[in-house]
This record gives sequence, C-alpha cells and structure tokens, in this order.
Amino acid sequence: MLAYLGNSHSEMKGEFPFALLMFTLGVLLAAMATAGSYFAQYDYANKKNARGNLFRTVSIGLIAGTYFVFGLGSYTAYLGFI
Repeated sequence: MLAYLGNSHSEMKGEFPFALLMFTLGVLLAAMATAGSYFAQYDYANKKNARGNLFRTVSIGLIAGTYFVFGLGSYTAYLGFI
C-alpha cells in the first residue's frame, strides 16, 4: 500500500495523505517506544527502579499509540479505496 501511495503522489487527494501521515507517525512512535525500553532496562540494571518504571510506562503508552494510529491509517486508506 505504501508503494501505491508513493507512486501516485501527483494524484493524492482525499484520505491518502492522512493515511500516509498516520503510518509514518506509527513508525516514529514505535522507534520511540523501542528507545524507551532500552532506557528502562539500563535504569533497572543500575538500580534506578523508579526511573525504569517511568520509561517502561511511557513505552507501553507509545506502543498503544502505535496500534491506534496504525488502525486509523489502515481504516483511512480503506476509505480512500472504496
């Protein structure tokens, strides 16, 4: 689907630009969650449990956000095709 959106950039109207924005936002959130999990593990290894718990909680929230924007992007792309 991303290849289709990339090849039809001159014809992009309606829902497709928003769908592409949601997909790219999902990738950004996933990368941030991955970094947060590494920071959490680093803090746990250095006996900084409170800060590790904060990073873990933020990472879980970012993953939930990733699922949400992926679903929203998929649904928006679907609407663009029908």
